[in-house]
Amino acid sequence: MFGCQNSAADKNAEPEITNTSKANSLPPQKSETKAQVPALNEEYINWDSVRINGKLPMVTKTTALFNLIGKPDSITDPNMSDVCVSYYYKDFKYAYLNNTKIEIYGDTAVVSSLDFRKGSELKLKTPTYTFDKNTSLESLEKFFPVSVKEKYELNVYGIGKTVAVSIPTSKEPSDDSWLLLFLNGKLIRLDYYLPC
Repeated sequence: MFGCQNSAADKNAEPEITNTSKANSLPPQKSETKAQVPALNEEYINWDSVRINGKLPMVTKTTALFNLIGKPDSITDPNMSDVCVSYYYKDFKYAYLNNTKIEIYGDTAVVSSLDFRKGSELKLKTPTYTFDKNTSLESLEKFFPVSVKEKYELNVYGIGKTVAVSIPTSKEPSDDSWLLLFLNGKLIRLDYYLPC
């Protein structure tokens, strides 16, 4: 998801984030020293390093993506007055496949949200970690302890209350991030997030 959508009129519309209050942070570990816990800027997932199902980057050829993950359930023209941010500043269409959301710019596809529910076999692989429907907060904490410590509750339209973890896309400060949504301790969605 790139930022927040203002409308969720059709069944394929992006679930709107309605509450971003921070809560339920993990308690500090007993006997932790500053040297044992990585700084937040050391925890990041480089945008260029991720591969969908270990094969394709987040920006790829439309036909290659559909060959890998399947044909979309629907392709729609967004109401541009409801779109607060998109990957490119030009006209596009949304493609949906089991709630996974893709921006289509002709022969270029940009995956903005991976949905791991409904028996999904989707995976997002990094050089050191694989995100899929089996990813738990507990397993994530081993690789991203500082990010998980900063988790917060997020009420997402169409889903309800989730636990959100934000992980930077680079070591250098930037506005974009990976937003991971957990329900009952399991990863249900991973968004590439850009604020409006």
